[in-house]
Amino acid sequence: MKLKQVKLYKEPKLEEPYLLAAWPGMGMVALRAFSYLNRKLNAEEFGEIEPYDFFDPEVSIRDGLIDVPEFPENKLFYWKNEKGNDLMFCIGNEQPSPENEYKLADKIVDVAKHFRVKRVYTSAAFALGGHLLGERRVFGVVTDRESKQYLKKHRVMLLSEAMQMKEAGISGMNGVILGAARERCIGGICLFGEMPEAEVRLPYSKTSKVVCDTLIRILELKVDTQELEEEITQGIKELEQQSLRYTVDYKDLFGKGGKTNEH
Repeated sequence: MKLKQVKLYKEPKLEEPYLLAAWPGMGMVALRAFSYLNRKLNAEEFGEIEPYDFFDPEVSIRDGLIDVPEFPENKLFYWKNEKGNDLMFCIGNEQPSPENEYKLADKIVDVAKHFRVKRVYTSAAFALGGHLLGERRVFGVVTDRESKQYLKKHRVMLLSEAMQMKEAGISGMNGVILGAARERCIGGICLFGEMPEAEVRLPYSKTSKVVCDTLIRILELKVDTQELEEEITQGIKELEQQSLRYTVDYKDLFGKGGKTNEH
């Protein structure tokens, strides 16, 4: 079957593959976790979704000259697993506009059906108010009973049970693609990682790492996450330095003890 709007550089033979798909979202949780796995596994790029029907181009000006139009990318990768299901990755560097989300998701499901994908995995941030203590938790939502049992087997609690929620939503492509997959009888799992609501606009390595660790465990992969651990340590140092600068600025503005210098 020829795939329209898809450019394949090669057609790898894959054994019951899982598709891991990610786009930018709150805290960049999904994109950073899945991109990290993709890189550490040395997954091979084998295609891309042609962007013309899903995105508007951007034109940049460099040194006074208008550059050629640039489109967001949705790259396809694969990794052969000697001890289990092969993996496919779809890594997008930008969310499409809402009216194009389903069209892009459906096109990626075309690719999934072509390669007989067994299950689609995505991830998203679960933002909570207040200060979070301890290890960030990961919860799951699923599209089918088999995936539900799979998560229970691997000790991942369902979001509905953990938070006693009857209804919830997943915005953007990280959610829409699961609906499109279910519509065409492909199982799906989304892993929700906890993070502070106040930091959703910043990359949040701590949650990306726990999502990554959860994927490694349930997919039975051997991947070192030391680099993500180092990112967390560096992020904490930067926050401490930023906090110290604000404290110094505060003292300069109001004087010692928080009193103004005005008379």
